[in-house]
Amino acid sequence: MLDFSFPSVYTALLTGNLILAALTFFLFRKKTLVNFSLTGLGIFFILVVTRMFFPFELPITTNIYFPKPVSKVISDFLHPQFTIGEHIYAFWDFFVVIWFFVFLVLFFRFLLQRCTKGT
Repeated sequence: MLDFSFPSVYTALLTGNLILAALTFFLFRKKTLVNFSLTGLGIFFILVVTRMFFPFELPITTNIYFPKPVSKVISDFLHPQFTIGEHIYAFWDFFVVIWFFVFLVLFFRFLLQRCTKGT
């Protein structure tokens, strides 16, 4: 039986994004493309995307728990810490907002570079 939980979704997204970043780094190096076949990189990409879209924990997987001090830091980071007006915010909320704005800036820069290259 497959277990589905929100921590498994977070883990799948985090590891998937990290592996995609590593794959992107390797794809920009021509020497790496020569050493690995395109088929091998394609299979690796398919495995990563499959892991991202199907974040299930298999019965053979085991959880590795953080030590209590690390768990406390993560818990304090993700849970509400302070209020602004009537809203309660955690530090994590600000990182999500910053990530979103940086994503938009980089996406529009990419689009502008594509549009100017085409003309």
